[in-house]
Amino acid sequence: MCVRRVVVFAAFALAASGCSLFNRDWENAKALHSQGLGGRWSGTWTSETTGHHGKLRCIAVPQGENVYEARFHATYCGILPFQQTVRLTTVDRGGLWRFRGEEDLGWLAGGIYTYEGETSGERFMARYTSVKDRGVFEMSRPK
Repeated sequence: MCVRRVVVFAAFALAASGCSLFNRDWENAKALHSQGLGGRWSGTWTSETTGHHGKLRCIAVPQGENVYEARFHATYCGILPFQQTVRLTTVDRGGLWRFRGEEDLGWLAGGIYTYEGETSGERFMARYTSVKDRGVFEMSRPK
């Protein structure tokens, strides 16, 4: 019983520390707003498979020409934090940036997820798919 409590406490401590690092980076990224995908995003995610949904934030940082590191921070079941980083490749279609990426979240989280979407610079719309799940990300620039 004591070991179980330690494991649960350690899991919550790790989740909390990850949240605080993301929150710090979120505040520091205010100046990142740029055309296209770069900068901060805030909104929701929804699984079309299970109906689960939650809050979603993202910090997209340029990593080279047409490549961004997108750090997502989401809530699951209203309170459980989840973080994932994905490399997204973009194509500028005259003010509409299309992007795609892929990331292996491990067998426990559903394996390989693919991401495809677009942004006008103010609205971020994306679809994600895996073997066991599919859904949408809908975000906009935070006020």
